[in-house]
Amino acid sequence: MTDKSCDVKPHTKYKRLKRVDSPSENGQKQFKKISVICRPKDRYNDILSGRQPRVFDTLGHIITNEFSDDEDIRREIRSMFVRCNHLIRRFYNCSKCVKLKLFQSFCLCFYDIALWTSFSVSAVNKFRSCYNKCIKLFFGYRKYDSLTGVLLATGLPGFDTILYNAIFIFKCKWLSCGNIVVK
Repeated sequence: MTDKSCDVKPHTKYKRLKRVDSPSENGQKQFKKISVICRPKDRYNDILSGRQPRVFDTLGHIITNEFSDDEDIRREIRSMFVRCNHLIRRFYNCSKCVKLKLFQSFCLCFYDIALWTSFSVSAVNKFRSCYNKCIKLFFGYRKYDSLTGVLLATGLPGFDTILYNAIFIFKCKWLSCGNIVVK
């Protein structure tokens, strides 16, 4: 739940009522005032101050002033962990075949991965690590089990295979496009 006063004035101190769990003598709920310091995200500070924002969200993707894809990779990492944790909680007792179809449907949908051109090696390594952890967690393997063995047992592709296949398919579609504007 967001508080509207946080969106108005950055770095301000305001009073908010907080419910106390112990009821008063007359049976009514008690409230006390607490002080809260509100600091909105940096991108909103940039907009409020009139500066050009450092980060811009558009259509679910993140664009920075440096035109680096690191922020978008971090967003994809968070998204993958959220999807995987959701699947783990809901489908813990399902069979391996069902889990495999669920993982392929929900966790292997990297639509923008072929568009990443400017990124750091550490960001891609973190994403690779995220992918590997999600596979091991979802299919019930231990942390130190061999990744090659896990991929062979599940039949899933490795991260590098996914990355290179996405780039190859994108380039093939780009080159086969007959539109003059695109070429």
